Amino acid sequence: MAVLPVNSENNRGGAIAAANSVRTFSVQIVSLLTTLLDRIVLTGILIRSWGTEGYSDWVTIVSATSMMVIFEFGFQHYVGNQLVKCHARNYSASFQNILSWGMFVSLLLGVVLTALVLLIAGFVQLDDALGLFSTELVGVFIVLGIWNVARVSRGPLLQVYRGQGQYYRYLWADISATLSGIVLAIFAALMGAGPFAVAMIYL
Repeated sequence: MAVLPVNSENNRGGAIAAANSVRTFSVQIVSLLTTLLDRIVLTGILIRSWGTEGYSDWVTIVSATSMMVIFEFGFQHYVGNQLVKCHARNYSASFQNILSWGMFVSLLLGVVLTALVLLIAGFVQLDDALGLFSTELVGVFIVLGIWNVARVSRGPLLQVYRGQGQYYRYLWADISATLSGIVLAIFAALMGAGPFAVAMIYL
C-alpha cells in the first residue's frame, strides 16, 4: 500500500485551508454588498414608496421585533462552540447529542417567544408604545416578530457548518436568506406593495 509523504498531506491541508479562506472572504464581500443593498437601495425605495412616516414606522417595528433575538442570550454561539470542540476531538456521538439538545432548546424558546409576540400584539397599543404614525401595523409586528423568532429557532442548524469548520457555509446560509428577502422586498415595493406584503416576503 502506498503511503503519502508527510509533506504531501501538509500541502493538501494547506490547500484546503487556503480554499476555505478564499470562500470565507468571498462570502464576506457578498455580506457587505447585501448590507449596502439594504441600507441604501431598499431604504431609498421604501421612503419613495411609503413616505418618511411610513418608512419611520417600518424601521421602528423592525427594530422592536429584532429585540426578540437577544432573548436567546448567546445560546447559538454556545452550541456552535461545543460543536467545534466535538468535531475537533472526533466525538461524533457527542456532536449529535449537542445538536439535538440545542435544537430542542431553540424550538422551545421559539414557542415561548412566539407567544410573547402574540401577547404584545394583542394587549399592547403599539402605536402609543412605539410612537407609530399608523394604527394599522399590528399584522406587520406579528409577521416580523415571528420572522425573528424563526431566526432564533434555526440557529443550531446553522451552527453545524461552523462546528464542522465550514465557516463560509455558515455565513452563506444566513446571508443568502437575507439577500433574497431584500431583493424580493425591492421588487415588491417598486410594484406598490405595502408594509404587510413586504413583511410577508421575509417569512
